[in-house]
Amino acid sequence: GDNIRTGLNRDLGFSKADRGESVRRVGELACLFNDAGTITIVSLVSPYRADRDDVRKRHEDQGLKFLEVFMDVPLSIVQERDPKGLYKKVAAGELKGFTGVDDPYEPPLNAEIVIQNQLYTVQESVDIFIRKLQQEGVLVGGPTLPNGLPYPDGDELIDLLVPANLQASKIK
Repeated sequence: GDNIRTGLNRDLGFSKADRGESVRRVGELACLFNDAGTITIVSLVSPYRADRDDVRKRHEDQGLKFLEVFMDVPLSIVQERDPKGLYKKVAAGELKGFTGVDDPYEPPLNAEIVIQNQLYTVQESVDIFIRKLQQEGVLVGGPTLPNGLPYPDGDELIDLLVPANLQASKIK
């Protein structure tokens, strides 16, 4: 979200309308990548259900897969983690209109992937996510690495620096 806020959405604030426009723009970008065959993972705080539903519909209208991921973590845990110190600023009255505190957050009703990541290690959370992507047919096809992800090169030997007659000696 932060990278998007400083680039694509640098003209937007945090009003309900601006948050909706931010989600819409990122959703359109995800559609473009998805349509080009790229698995696209979008990580945003998207507080309003209607905005998320609109992005889902846009994907579905184009015949593109859309999976909503809900990181179902209690606010108290999120406040403990607070890597940017934003919740401390909210508590001190320095920030207003903060999602989940004094601005609404509408949890998804039927997210395809729900992870209560406070119950798992980071790796266990990733494993849950990868397994669901496999079950949904997103990660299918050729051979995979032990963690379930496909080989980045499609499991083909691609080496532009080693002459073909020496490649066998370089493979262990």
